[in-house]
Amino acid sequence: MKDITILRKFEHEVHKGFKPTLPVKLNQKEVELLVLLENKPERPMHWYGHHVRLEKGSFTYLVDLLEAKELITRVQDDEDKRKRSLSLSDKGKELSLDIQAQHHIYIDNRYSC
Repeated sequence: MKDITILRKFEHEVHKGFKPTLPVKLNQKEVELLVLLENKPERPMHWYGHHVRLEKGSFTYLVDLLEAKELITRVQDDEDKRKRSLSLSDKGKELSLDIQAQHHIYIDNRYSC
């Protein structure tokens, strides 16, 4: 458990100060979810909620915000109607790739000698 805490603190320190320049106003959790959806597509909603460290109600609100901005969509499972996953829209995918490109530049600038 101590190792996980150390890794999370390190991760926070690495990303601290990263503020992407975007055409849409997004908070840090929205950015985090878009990038996660790009890198780990079509997982159940609860999986994403766990990975962005939000409770169910807060995560649902986050998904509602991104859906209203037309960046993601909820996808219902064909076999089990109770299950839903998330998917990036074309606009969301483009934005996620832009965020990741800016992040790579940020990391390069921050840690280059």
